[in-house]
Amino acid sequence: MDKFSLLFLGLATALSASAASDVVSSPDGKLSVEVTDAAGTPKYSVKYDGVDFLMPSPLGFVSDLGDYTSGMTMTEVTPVTEIHESYSLPNIKKSNVDYNANQRTFKFTRDGKPVYDVIFQVADNDVAFKYHIYPQRDRRSSVVKSEATGFVMPDGTTTFLCPQSKPMGGFAGTSPSYETSYTVDDALGKNGFGAGYSFPCLFRNGDKGWTLISETGVDGGYCASRLMGGNGNTYSIGYPQEGEMNGLGSAFAGIPLPGETPWRII
Repeated sequence: MDKFSLLFLGLATALSASAASDVVSSPDGKLSVEVTDAAGTPKYSVKYDGVDFLMPSPLGFVSDLGDYTSGMTMTEVTPVTEIHESYSLPNIKKSNVDYNANQRTFKFTRDGKPVYDVIFQVADNDVAFKYHIYPQRDRRSSVVKSEATGFVMPDGTTTFLCPQSKPMGGFAGTSPSYETSYTVDDALGKNGFGAGYSFPCLFRNGDKGWTLISETGVDGGYCASRLMGGNGNTYSIGYPQEGEMNGLGSAFAGIPLPGETPWRII
C-alpha cells in the first residue's frame, strides 16, 4: 500500500469516528440546544444568548431490551418544524397563551437499527424534549428501568430544591407528600435526604439567570419522576422509590412499543 492510500485510509477512519452534532434554536434565536453523539454517548447542551445554562448532559435509558446510553449513533436530524398554538386556561397567571416553538427530531440508532428519537421543542424561554422509542426485534413492549437523562449545571450554580422524603413515613404514612421545605441558594452536589428532589427544581446560574426543571405530559402510561442529585454538577431523572404506595405497583415504566416518555421541560 502506497503513502497516498495510507493517508486516505487514515482520513476516512478519522471521518467515520467523528461525532455528529446539530442544533435547534428558539424562534428569536437566543435559546439554542446542541445535540451530539460524541464517542457514541448521546448528549445535549443548552445556551441562552451565548451563555451556558446546561453543560453537555447525558441522554438515553436502560430497558429490559438493552442499555441505550452508549454505543449510539445519531443518523438523522429532521428539518425544523414550526409550532404555533394558542390556548386559554382560567387558573394560570396568564389566561391566554400564544406558544411558538421550533421542533427537530434527532434519530439515534445502534448497528443501523432505529432505537429512539429525541424530540426537542424550543421556544423563546423554554426547552422541552421527550423520547420516541421503537420496537426491538419482535418485542412490542418494554420496561424502562432507568433514564440517563441528565442536567449538568455550570460551575458556581446554586440550588433552590425540595428534598423528597423516604416512602411511607410522615403523617399517616403519606410521604413522599411533597410538603418538605425548599432549601435556598444551596450548593450543588447534594441529594436531599437521600431520595432526590420533587419537581419543580430551580437553579441559579450566578448572576446570568435561572433554570427551572420539571416534567409535563405524564399520564397513566408512564410513571412520574423526581430529580436525583449527589453527583457533582449532574442531576438526573429518577423513577419512584420502591416502597411507595405500600409497595404496590412498579418503580419502573412499562410501555408499549412504539411508545413515548413524558416531556422533560427546562
